[in-house]
Amino acid sequence: MKIKKFFVFCLSVCSAAALLAGCAGPAPSQAAGEEAPPETYEGVVSEGYDGGSVLTLETDTGESRSFSLGQETKITGADAVAAGDRVTLTCVNKAGAVYPPVLAVEVMEPQKEPVRMLMIEGALYTDTGRTNDLPRCGVMDGKIVTSVAADETPTQNNESNFGTGYGYQFSSENGVDVCIDGVWSEFAKEPLS
Repeated sequence: MKIKKFFVFCLSVCSAAALLAGCAGPAPSQAAGEEAPPETYEGVVSEGYDGGSVLTLETDTGESRSFSLGQETKITGADAVAAGDRVTLTCVNKAGAVYPPVLAVEVMEPQKEPVRMLMIEGALYTDTGRTNDLPRCGVMDGKIVTSVAADETPTQNNESNFGTGYGYQFSSENGVDVCIDGVWSEFAKEPLS
């Protein structure tokens, strides 16, 4: 008798759990592997994104969702998707898919790399993106001794937003070359505003 009651109890619990978990399989409107209509999500690509096939989006509604990028994913607005980009994703939610496949990504606001800057003798200099391999005398005109965050503007002499310890030489009235990791990068003086 006890075994029969125990069996009925277990059967009841399992049946209730199956109903609550929806173990009846996919809804009749969407069988396993069948595509639903495309959905669109807007948000910012998670800082942990490294260019791989799984992208996590911090949506405008405050949720974090992961999606699958494939070779068939069409990307517009930039050459590639990067962490910090503001994007619109169009994806298809396939029943049973762990990460919905993305059909298209429109990069609306690419994450911009901060411009390297330094302040010398009260003047602000910005990186031109060019390098200079001219012979040098070997004596530095100065050295960067303090630094601010990469997205901030230096406000003190011999301060940069890309680190400390770098030597520099004036190259012209409006230019300075900074030796960064053995490469001389050209910086130009910003006009006074």
